[in-house]
Amino acid sequence: MQLPGDIHFYQLKYDLGEVARWGSFLSAVEVERRGLMKAESRKRSFLLGRAALRMLLGDLTGAAPAEIELDILNNGRVVAPNTPFHVSIAHSGDRAVAIASKRRVGIDIEQIVDKPESLLRFVLHEDEFDHVNALPVPNHHRLFLCWTMKEAVLKAMGTGLLRSPKTVRLDVSYDEGQANVKEDEGFCWEVLFEQQDDYMLAVAAEPLM
Repeated sequence: MQLPGDIHFYQLKYDLGEVARWGSFLSAVEVERRGLMKAESRKRSFLLGRAALRMLLGDLTGAAPAEIELDILNNGRVVAPNTPFHVSIAHSGDRAVAIASKRRVGIDIEQIVDKPESLLRFVLHEDEFDHVNALPVPNHHRLFLCWTMKEAVLKAMGTGLLRSPKTVRLDVSYDEGQANVKEDEGFCWEVLFEQQDDYMLAVAAEPLM
């Protein structure tokens, strides 16, 4: 994915040989939180996401990854309070992605698996179906395309899924790998997307002024 120069991206794929090193980046609070997780998949995703973001911010600031402070707001959003960057992370399957920028950004990645397309009714506003159904994308990919774009926007807004994905509307230029996503209130976000193997990836950003 070709991102604007002011949006910085990092991706990790699970590697058992790196787990100990990545684990050394976590704070004491994060180590405790991860230890309370029951499912190994959740532990892996949590570790991958935090490691990806700290490695990205380490590259940008010159600090060691373990020195990067991360906090979680009441709405679940991850922030890096001692840096000038807006940040976002996402994880799915054996991958995690992170972005940072001085403008508001959000990211999502989803592994494409077999799910009924009928789930789109929980994602799309009724006004979006004609546009989305006309996109030249395989039916079983359509759900993941729409979901990743909308979740990336909701993360950039700072609400995440506390706000319904139906309240942001898609205008997709599929062949160009980009979309405009408009809030009900009128503000429009820029989104870039691409498929990577069996994953769908989307990055949302507020427009440059």
